[in-house]
Amino acid sequence: MVPPRTYPQPPPSNLPGLLVGILRIATWVAGGSAALLLIYFRFIYPRIAQTFHARHSLRAHHKTLLTRLTSSIEELKATQNETFAVLPLPPAYKVEPPYAECKTLDDVASAAGESRDIPHILLLERAIAEINSKKQKATAEAILQLLETKFPWIQSEKEGKFENELWEVLSISVLFEQDTTDDVSVWSFKAPLPPPPSALQLALSALHEALPGPSRDLASIRKTYDALSNFTGYMSSQLYAMPSNLRFTANGMSTVLSPEEEEIRREIRALKGLMLNRRSFLPPRPTSVPALSSVAGSVPS
Repeated sequence: MVPPRTYPQPPPSNLPGLLVGILRIATWVAGGSAALLLIYFRFIYPRIAQTFHARHSLRAHHKTLLTRLTSSIEELKATQNETFAVLPLPPAYKVEPPYAECKTLDDVASAAGESRDIPHILLLERAIAEINSKKQKATAEAILQLLETKFPWIQSEKEGKFENELWEVLSISVLFEQDTTDDVSVWSFKAPLPPPPSALQLALSALHEALPGPSRDLASIRKTYDALSNFTGYMSSQLYAMPSNLRFTANGMSTVLSPEEEEIRREIRALKGLMLNRRSFLPPRPTSVPALSSVAGSVPS
């Protein structure tokens, strides 16, 4: 006989406990996430949003200011172009007063003295003129050699910096022209043309030509003026002269005049008032005509 099969009872299933654990973990995760989201949207997100809007507003404000500045600069340039159009143009090259009378490099050296702030164009121009006066070719080497001879400090000035600046000015400036002949570069100075007269200068010239010249016949006017001055002085002396018949009253000192004298005194006062009134005379001729002529005389023809 085969004994009956007897098996041990299986242990209870752990699935409900596992599901309960998973459910608890999911609840904790959901609760923590909800708490974090609540904290984020309640405290952190509003500050981030405010910061973003503040930066956006600040950037927009900066952009508006830059746009207004650009428009203002464009309007200023347009106004300057319209305003400066009537003014005379500055000269392209002008020698400063300390060196205006210098014709040679020796004159420039004596005028400069111990100063080393000498215009580069002036040095190059005088050097080219001096080399041309000797019937030599004004090459770059000859120009620099002549300048080093006249001004020994050029080569040693800050390790040759001044000499390099001279070469840059000679190469870049439009006032110097380079002509290559027989493989030799010869430099020459081209004096700039004077700028054309502006509308203001033309108007001043036309006004100067339209105005009549000053009158030369002043003898009769001078005589009349002297006679009127003498007459005014005489009336003043007669009017304010101290009379001899004085009497003192309660109000002070006064004179006793006859009716005829009082009448003459009133007439003298009336005549003096007419003579001293500026409106009864013609205004003097303006004396700004010579100044205007000097301004218009400086206009280049």
